[in-house]
Amino acid sequence: MWRVRRSGLVTTVNPRNYRSGCTLGTPATVTSCTAYVARRVGSVSATYSTGGFHLTANENRFQNAALLHYINAFREYGHYAADLDPLKMRVKDIGNVLDPAQYGLDKVPKDKRFPLAGLLYCGDDKAEATLPEITEMLKTLYCSTTGIEFTHLETPEEREWFARNYEANALATPTNKKTSASGVAAAALSTTEQKRVMNLLQTAEVFDHFVHTKFASTKRYGLEGCEAMMPCMDTIFATAAKHDVQSAVISMPHRGRLNFLTGMLQYPASNVFSKIQGHSDAPDPSVYKAGTGDVLSHIAQSVDLSYENKKLHVSLIHNPSHLEATNSVAMGKARAKIEDESSNNPKSSLCIMVHGDAAMAAQGVVTETLAMSLLKDYTVGGAVHVVVNNQLGFTAEAHKGRSSWYCTDIGKMVNAPSIHINAEDPEAVVRATRLAMEYRQKFGKDVFIDLVGYRRHGHNEMDEPAFTQPKMYQNIRARKSMPAAYTEKLVQEGVVSAEDVKKTKDELRQHLDSEFNNSKSPRPGVDVFSGKWKGMKEPHDLTAQVKTGVPEATLKKVGLASVDSHGFEAHSRLTRFFMNSRKERIEAGDQLDWATAESLAFGSLLLDGHNVRISGQDVGRGTFSHRHVRLVDQQGKGEVIPLNKIAPKQGTLHVADSLLSEFAVMGFEYGYSLENPNNLCIWEAQFGDFFNGAQIAIDTFITSGEDKWWRESGLTLLLPHGYDGAGPEHSSCRFERFLQNCTGDLHNRHDEQNLKPNMQVAYPTTPANYFHLLRRQMKRDYRKPLVVVAPKIMIRLPEAVSTLKDMTPDTHFQPVLYDDSDADSVTQVLFCTGKIYYELLKDRQKKQINDTAIVRLEELSPFPYAQVEEALDKYRNAREYKWVQEEPQNMGAWTFVYPRFASMLSSNPLPIGYVGRNTAAAPACGLPAMHKAEVAHIFKAAWE
Repeated sequence: MWRVRRSGLVTTVNPRNYRSGCTLGTPATVTSCTAYVARRVGSVSATYSTGGFHLTANENRFQNAALLHYINAFREYGHYAADLDPLKMRVKDIGNVLDPAQYGLDKVPKDKRFPLAGLLYCGDDKAEATLPEITEMLKTLYCSTTGIEFTHLETPEEREWFARNYEANALATPTNKKTSASGVAAAALSTTEQKRVMNLLQTAEVFDHFVHTKFASTKRYGLEGCEAMMPCMDTIFATAAKHDVQSAVISMPHRGRLNFLTGMLQYPASNVFSKIQGHSDAPDPSVYKAGTGDVLSHIAQSVDLSYENKKLHVSLIHNPSHLEATNSVAMGKARAKIEDESSNNPKSSLCIMVHGDAAMAAQGVVTETLAMSLLKDYTVGGAVHVVVNNQLGFTAEAHKGRSSWYCTDIGKMVNAPSIHINAEDPEAVVRATRLAMEYRQKFGKDVFIDLVGYRRHGHNEMDEPAFTQPKMYQNIRARKSMPAAYTEKLVQEGVVSAEDVKKTKDELRQHLDSEFNNSKSPRPGVDVFSGKWKGMKEPHDLTAQVKTGVPEATLKKVGLASVDSHGFEAHSRLTRFFMNSRKERIEAGDQLDWATAESLAFGSLLLDGHNVRISGQDVGRGTFSHRHVRLVDQQGKGEVIPLNKIAPKQGTLHVADSLLSEFAVMGFEYGYSLENPNNLCIWEAQFGDFFNGAQIAIDTFITSGEDKWWRESGLTLLLPHGYDGAGPEHSSCRFERFLQNCTGDLHNRHDEQNLKPNMQVAYPTTPANYFHLLRRQMKRDYRKPLVVVAPKIMIRLPEAVSTLKDMTPDTHFQPVLYDDSDADSVTQVLFCTGKIYYELLKDRQKKQINDTAIVRLEELSPFPYAQVEEALDKYRNAREYKWVQEEPQNMGAWTFVYPRFASMLSSNPLPIGYVGRNTAAAPACGLPAMHKAEVAHIFKAAWE
């Protein structure tokens, strides 16, 4: 949006203004407003009668169309004139758009009374009003300390609801305090509510002052300047509990986090003080030995709160320092709660995202997360966005940090309403928050609460903000704090006494003093395995094999069920080449391809009571048109997921075709995986290298989340990979990046860390091994992320097949596979991983080479030391070892495997040689002829 001056009118250039049927800046007429009324306001059929007027709401709209246009101007543009900036530094120049003369009302007698039916909702005691009275009401509504943007909402129902609920309640007098049909509280807060607001503000301020006194050099990222966040969050919780919401999941950056944790989420202040003093918050070593921990501003909490005797379980999730990265994680966790706990009722769980103004406007993951908000496979029934608006981004002022007027303008991409509030008016914050929550509960859409405040200190308490914002900080430092100002107001109004205020502050300080004294002794560590995670453990040996086989009869049952269309008319090609072919192979028990093995893994897990969720771009069909776990009726009668109909009592396969996003979607799936270890959660890249759009999620959550926060995740990534001449961007999943992030000693094979790396990386070459990998994710008493270097060509490669016998009881994943070479005749051993095995095998047969064995490493992390040692022992006559890969030397597995092989072959001056492409900047070449030449070179070097 752009704000421009046109003919003396500052307005907003927006296509919907031209769809409305009204030309802004010209006097309105009945004719010009007809479309405006119908499209923008909706229809109200109630009859209105007072003071001689007997008009229906619609009749009144047409008879007083100019007045309606004037009122709607306030609804649409009033927020630009609102008193939102507590520092009074915000420019409020909107021209004459709110001038009655613009709408032909300048000649109206001041004492003329207008009926308000269908025009303005002002409560039961106002049936008519003069133009000056209406103007005063509109200024009170839309130009005071609250500014509302709702006229862009798509449906007349939403717009009418917003106008009715906001206007009727905001204009209600204390003596006429009511609760509307929707439950929105009227304008005036009761004295009890005012005292609660004051106590929350005092709690935040006293905490900040106490920490500053005791730990002056600590970066606490205090809430000073936007303490209104506390009553805002309290109101969200109270309204949620009133509506029987069972749980809330919160993502939140560092600002105000400690205030919120200790002041509302019952996190012991002594734990905070203990951590500041350098004590670890690690779990009891008998429960979890590993882990580095994280900084003070990333602490999480899970707690049961009570409002009016209704319980609300609140989870504040861990956050990294990458601002906004946790948005989709919270969304995924909330979605898992909705599915696990409440029979898919989105109104039973609430996702709350707390933002900073600068990060929200700038970080792409915010856009990606919003784009998921209304998608059926990702929606959480509307998230509540709370912006702690500093009016600064580190040192960049708003006009340097975003192109839009408001940081919340990004919400308009999903037609979400925004309520902007001057954070120095905490009662307005409470009212606005109630309105936002009621909207969310009714319409199931996102809503934004923008708390316009300031940051009393710099980015942190050690920073000097006056270097770059001298005027702003002269203003801030001359100001009384908002908690102090609001407390004085209540004292002056007789709501509380000065003695009561002093007593409250003294009690808060005494509590913090007690907590400080307790912090000098070791505090209880993080509670790791509770709730749904009870029974899970810290992993100790990822190399220990788990039997993951399934009875043959069950496999056949699942295999045949996977292609049962249940009366739906599948595409004729699918019926012939996919469904009938699979049935034949299942009956025969052999020639099972990749997709079949995957369906057998999914289906058998469902029968075991697990849920499976696979998410990503085109996952229902599969990028390479191989999966087809969802069949679409060719006559438009719908679709069916056959694996969800195997047995009456089974788990659910959720097939989520995602939007074209990686960062937010992967974060969502990570959050989903955190909620319940019974869910196998899979994210598949359309092509392997597409994961790099989610690198922040991988680095901050998947590879390091367990080490930082002692939170396990079994998220599985499927990354299609393989060099087939497709060019630089569709060949490599760059699995070297994942290997580089895997823990384990490079040189000492006996180091304990080699048995329990932070994640697993596998490159299976048989459907059976893939089957066992997936089942293994659910059949151990711990969870670890799994990265599968997934196939492209191998999906349909005739040699890459398995039998049912390879998946029956007493079978398991094989980390190393051999070929059929005669061990005594072998003088050279080629070690490799992945697809290149089949190409080497084919070329060896073509050249009739008999003295070279090919050994496949199906899993790279944990590195299979024991199995590689067995291979070295098996081929003891070998005089030469080579590692062969199709990736460039600075990519692929070479840099990962070389030091490990070197430690095992330390007696050999040159323990293992390299065969593969030369180092390169791009993963692959773009010319088919060059690709063929490189492949020929690899084969030649392998046999020499």
